[in-house]
Amino acid sequence: MGAGGRLGDVVHLDRGRTVEPGDLYRAHRALLSGVGRAMVRTHRGCSAAQPYARGRPDGADFVSVLYVERSGLDPGGIGGSRPERVAYFGPSGTFTEAALSRFEDGGRLTELGAPGPVERLAADSQRAALDMVRSGAADLACVPIESSIDGPVLPTLDPLAEGTRLQIFAETELDIAFTIVARQDMTVADVQTIGAYPVAAAQVRQWLAARMPHARVVPASSNAGAAEDVAAGTVDAGVSTALAGERLGLQTLADGVVDVEGARTRFVLVGRPGPTPPRTGADRTGVFLYLPNEPGSLAQALMQFSIRGVDLTRIASRPTRSGLGNYYFQLDCTGHIDDTPVAEVLKALHRTTAEVRYLGSWPTSHTEGTPPPADRETVDWLERMRQGREAT
Repeated sequence: MGAGGRLGDVVHLDRGRTVEPGDLYRAHRALLSGVGRAMVRTHRGCSAAQPYARGRPDGADFVSVLYVERSGLDPGGIGGSRPERVAYFGPSGTFTEAALSRFEDGGRLTELGAPGPVERLAADSQRAALDMVRSGAADLACVPIESSIDGPVLPTLDPLAEGTRLQIFAETELDIAFTIVARQDMTVADVQTIGAYPVAAAQVRQWLAARMPHARVVPASSNAGAAEDVAAGTVDAGVSTALAGERLGLQTLADGVVDVEGARTRFVLVGRPGPTPPRTGADRTGVFLYLPNEPGSLAQALMQFSIRGVDLTRIASRPTRSGLGNYYFQLDCTGHIDDTPVAEVLKALHRTTAEVRYLGSWPTSHTEGTPPPADRETVDWLERMRQGREAT
C-alpha cells in the first residue's frame, strides 16, 4: 500500500481472510473502542508499520489497518454480532420507520456492522421492539426517545430502565408534521371520530379543536395504526403519516398538521451492550441513576456534572414502581465516555449512587450544549510533575 493509501483499502484478519472495503470501518471502530490491537501503516512521509491502539498515531494523515488481532470480541457489529434484523415501532408507515430509513440511507447501519440491507421487523410498541433485542429476535431496535413538544417518550424510557441493560449506538432527528387521512368518501364535515396515537394527539390538539371541533379523538396504537383503523372502518379519520395513508389507499384531508412549527422528534438505535462508538467531538452520553431516598442524594449526583464542567442537556424522573416517593432519573450530557470529564463523572456516580445504568455514548445528530472542557494541558502538567520536570 503506497503513501497515497486511504482507510478502507484492505484488512487482513487473524483468520487470514481479506476483508472487503466496507468491512474496514468496523475493524477501525473496534480498535478505537479498545477491543483489539493491530499493526497499521501511517501516511505522512513515512511508511513504517507501528502498533495501533486507541487514537490516531501522532502526525498521521491516513491510517491503513494491516493486521487485526481480535480479543474475544468480533470487531464488527453490535453486542458480538453484525446487525441484520432491526425492530422498529410499527406498523409500516410510522415516523419510526422513516427514521430507520434515514439511519440506513445515511450509512449508519453499515458503520455499525450491517453487511447489507437489513430485515425490518415491525413491533407493536417500543417495549416490544426493545424486548425483541433482549431476546435475540432482533439485533437492533429503532425507537423514538424525545419530542421537542412533549419531552421524553416515556414508552421508550421505561423499558430501557427495566430488564437487562441495553445500549444506544446512534441517533437521528426528524421534522414532525402529521397527515389527516380518511376513506375516499369522507369530508371534514363528515368526520365524527378520529384515531390518533396519544403522543400525536397532544401535538395536534389545537389544530383539531379549531378545524374539527365536532370530532371525538379515539386512541390508536401508533401513527400508522391510526391509518389502519381508518381502513378497518373503526374510525372516520386518523392523525397519521402520508406514507401510511398512501400504503392503504386513503385520501388526505389535511397535510403538514402540527400545533407548533418546527416540531422534531429524536430517534435512537438500541442494541445489546457492545463497544462504544468512537468519540467524534460532538457526542451525547446517557445514564439512568437510582438514588437512595435520602436528603441531598440528587443534589450530590448533579454536582458531579457541574464541578467538572459537564453540560446536562436533559433530566427526567420516573417512578420505580416500588413505592411512593421512589424515583429513578434519566440524564443526558454532552460529551463521550472517552472525554476525561465525562469519565470522571461516571466514576463518581458509580461510587456515590445506588446504581448507574450506562445508556451509552454516541454521536449527536446536531450540536447541542457546551462540550466538556479539554484536559490536554492538565494531563501534560500532571505528567511533568510525575517526571520531576518544572512546569512551563
